[in-house]
Amino acid sequence: MNNPLFSRFYYQAPFCDLYFTATSLGITSVRFSRGSTVNNGFDFASLACELDAYFSGMPVSFSAPYVYNKSTFAGRVLSVLRKTLFGTMISYGELAAKAGFSGAARAVGTVMANNPLPLLIPCHRVITSDKKLGGFSSGIGLKRKLLRLEGVCL
Repeated sequence: MNNPLFSRFYYQAPFCDLYFTATSLGITSVRFSRGSTVNNGFDFASLACELDAYFSGMPVSFSAPYVYNKSTFAGRVLSVLRKTLFGTMISYGELAAKAGFSGAARAVGTVMANNPLPLLIPCHRVITSDKKLGGFSSGIGLKRKLLRLEGVCL
């Protein structure tokens, strides 16, 4: 049974499937999986256009509102990461420092592993201090494809 307060949107990208969940306040989760579209009030039209542009290799700053607690450690890290530009990478340590938590690279790694909004908050752009890809919740192969799409030389 679907919760009538949630809208869901399935997007088939060239090399992955994306499944978004939203409330009237904004997007609450993104998963790299299949699902069905159920619209209960959230307008996904702009997001679909932005995804089309992104997967065509164009720089995109996703404009949809997101729902996450910005006052927590994780929220502060995700807010900083959200500003990381298309085609650029940042290390776990650099991200920790920019969020005001120098020395917390491992904790940032945990935040990346649990990012509720991958792609929109681009955890695929986070790498190790020695320029290795590190991990990715949906697999290193997908991380590599997303970075290549953005023009990153690996």
